[in-house]
Amino acid sequence: MATIRHIAIFSEDPTKLSKFYADVFGTKTTGVDDLGNAWVTDGYMDIALLRRRNEKAPPKGIHHWGFTIDPSEKEAIYAKMKTYGVEPYSPYVDAPEAHRPYAEDAVKDPDGNRFDVSTGMKDVRGAHGQTELKGEVPKIRHIAIFSENPAKLSKFYADCFGLKITGESQGDVWVTDGYVDVALISRKRPTAPRGIHHWGFTLDADDKPRVYKELIAHGLPPSDPRAEDPTIDRPYVEDKGHDIDGNRYDLTTAKRSMDEEKRRTAERLDTLVPAK
Repeated sequence: MATIRHIAIFSEDPTKLSKFYADVFGTKTTGVDDLGNAWVTDGYMDIALLRRRNEKAPPKGIHHWGFTIDPSEKEAIYAKMKTYGVEPYSPYVDAPEAHRPYAEDAVKDPDGNRFDVSTGMKDVRGAHGQTELKGEVPKIRHIAIFSENPAKLSKFYADCFGLKITGESQGDVWVTDGYVDVALISRKRPTAPRGIHHWGFTLDADDKPRVYKELIAHGLPPSDPRAEDPTIDRPYVEDKGHDIDGNRYDLTTAKRSMDEEKRRTAERLDTLVPAK
């Protein structure tokens, strides 16, 4: 089965950003190349911090995510994508000089979101593949994508990559590869963003105070996203935060079931109803 194994973030200073994630979340750097890019990992998920080398580079922020597939699955997966009018292309077309340890082909899904496909991570220049971490560290466990039609997009990922639907609410759909959950969020307002919006960490409950202390020390205290919109079910978020580049991530100690989250949302809305 295909697995979601990496996220890519463009940054003006990947080295500085990698230090932030190491200090706060305990990620490890697996490689730094001579172009100024850095790769970090939580022991399972790899994050490519890519330097914006010129004005033509993608804007700062979360850019794409990636699947790792078994070589034996490749032909069938590509055939299924073709039925959706989706054709893989070489990522080197955009930047031939870039190092791509986690991308053999690039793809744009039916919404135009970019993801990479690989049959395994290649060694990063300056390191030796993925680092296995010791002990408990925060785990990168979800990605959120805004979509005009989450139901249609979830079918694409289910048909092509075998992701399973784990919940639906208010037009949103949650899918998973069995480890990483992807929230396909409907654009309920014209001002809502498009594409990849944020990613999220699952914290060990005992480590949560340390993580929050580090964030506060960086001047980036977490906050409750329900203060902005109490009507939305959020099974995979207790608080939200932003890194030093302004990239949004969510924080939680465990994923709640959709039924439990819907119950909490209903209770919260009841408390906001003005007394008659």
